Amino acid sequence: MNRTRIVITAICLLAFGAMGFVACGGGDDDDADTNADTATEQPQDNSADDAGDPTDAPDETADPKDASSDGGSGDFDASEACSILSKEEVESAFGGVSMLEPEYIPLPDVPVSDGSTATVGSCSYTAAETPDSFSLTVYAANEEGAQALFDQACINRDSAGVGNDSCWYSEAHTEIQMVSGGNFVDLFVTTVDGDSEAILLTLADSVAGQLG
Repeated sequence: MNRTRIVITAICLLAFGAMGFVACGGGDDDDADTNADTATEQPQDNSADDAGDPTDAPDETADPKDASSDGGSGDFDASEACSILSKEEVESAFGGVSMLEPEYIPLPDVPVSDGSTATVGSCSYTAAETPDSFSLTVYAANEEGAQALFDQACINRDSAGVGNDSCWYSEAHTEIQMVSGGNFVDLFVTTVDGDSEAILLTLADSVAGQLG
């Protein structure tokens, strides 16, 4: 269940970077038809037309890995997502709920609108005896890239007051998205008896302390 939530989040953000942030679960059939028609009218070409303004992306930077020259993919390795919070910290935030060992989930890289690429990794914490769970997903980019992802995700959403910038991504206060250093971070909680807002604020503050 938690894995599904994480993968859906990554797919949505992948779409955001490539298509200008389309709402999750949404989609526009007319846009898809237009894109399909355009593809049939034009031969496949790697020219600057596909990359937006050619002055922003010379040929040498066509490879996303070269985005590191403009600030890098951040100073945090997304594959180390499970090293940010200990199992004990998560258990404490949930009021002593016993958690299984955290599970690392690798996710695809995400292109960012500023031309950089974010590497993505997620850590899933699941309670041993209750339906409680917590997921932490890190998009390691650079400061500009992380802010670009945040600006797209958090339009017209209330601030959560943590990290360099943050918002409550769900009205029920079960999810926070934030910028911490050169990273865009998603934190999602499921709890039966706990206070999701308090849990998230506690864990988000800890994450910001590690990454910021």
